[in-house]
Amino acid sequence: MFKLKFLWQFLGLFSPCFVSVLPTPDVTSICGPETNQTLAQRIQSSQWKASDWLLDQQTEDWGWDFLSTGSAILSLQLANETWKNDLESMEAQLTIKQLNIEVLREISHRHSFKEMSVGKLGYYAMALHASCHNASNFHGHNIMKHLHHRVDDFDTNQTKNYFPYSLALLALCSSGSEVPHSAIATLEEVQGDDGCFPFGVGLFHH
Repeated sequence: MFKLKFLWQFLGLFSPCFVSVLPTPDVTSICGPETNQTLAQRIQSSQWKASDWLLDQQTEDWGWDFLSTGSAILSLQLANETWKNDLESMEAQLTIKQLNIEVLREISHRHSFKEMSVGKLGYYAMALHASCHNASNFHGHNIMKHLHHRVDDFDTNQTKNYFPYSLALLALCSSGSEVPHSAIATLEEVQGDDGCFPFGVGLFHH
C-alpha cells in the first residue's frame, strides 16, 4: 500500500476546506515552461465564466439537477478559491445541506451503496471532503470503507471504461487514504503505448 500524488493534489484537494486553485493559476505545470501570460489570463477567465454559468444552473433547493450536486461543488472549488469559502454564509450552508440530503437519499435508494456506481461514490466522497465532512463517518455511514471495497472488487472483465474507477482512486487519494498497488497496476495494464486509456480516460500520478 502506498500514497500517490495525483494531479488533484496540485489543484488543491489536500488544502484546507474550500481552498483550491489560486486566483492566478500556475499553468506551467499543465502547458510547460513556455506558457505565456496571455494563456494564463485566458485560463483564469474561463474558470470564472464557467463558475458563473454553473452557479446559474443551481436550483431553488440549492442543489443541481441530475444528482450532480457533488460534482458541481467539486468543480466550483477547483475553479475558484473564493467560492463560498465562508462556511457561515447562508448560501454555503444551504448548498452543503443539499449535498447532505442528496447523498443520504442516494444511500437510501441504492440500498446502502450496493447499487451506487463506483464513480458516483467517488464523486460524493470528494465533495464531502471538499466541504469539510468526514466521509468515514457521514451520519453513521463509512463511505471511505465502502469505496475501498468497491475498488478491491472492481471487475476489469466487465468494463472498458476506467473513468469511474479513476474517480474512485482520486477520491481515496484526495482524502489521504492509501491506494493499493494493485489498483494502480490495473490502470497501468490497460494503458496504451501512446499513453492513452480506453475511452480517453487517464490517471495522473508520479
